[in-house]
Amino acid sequence: MATVTVYNDSRIFDGQGFIHTWVTITTDDGTPHTYSFQNGTTSADRWSNSGVEGRQPSSQYAWETTQAQAEAMIQAAEDLHASNPQYTSDGSDATYNCVEVVSEILRGGGLDPFGNIRFPGQVERILRKL
Repeated sequence: MATVTVYNDSRIFDGQGFIHTWVTITTDDGTPHTYSFQNGTTSADRWSNSGVEGRQPSSQYAWETTQAQAEAMIQAAEDLHASNPQYTSDGSDATYNCVEVVSEILRGGGLDPFGNIRFPGQVERILRKL
């Protein structure tokens, strides 16, 4: 069974960087695909996973998915990455923030737990209720 796990760190003063939301999609064969979107000058900077490697989330939630859903989410992430989106912390208009990128990836696989929320603090409340 494939899984998708959303990680959230809404602690501001934990020494791990600014608040952040990221996602890992694990396919049936156990291969993880992690997507983290953040502020950066280049597309490579904005899509770097270096800031989440070893980072301890304040909350997380995993859904079991089908392989087809996992592949659709990976494709949604790759399509979004290829579109070279710009970053802004509030995700206004034609830009994205970390929460909006995670939401778009999840919607690619038919999941939409966050609706139109834009901030990691809001993600935290939802993940704690699941």
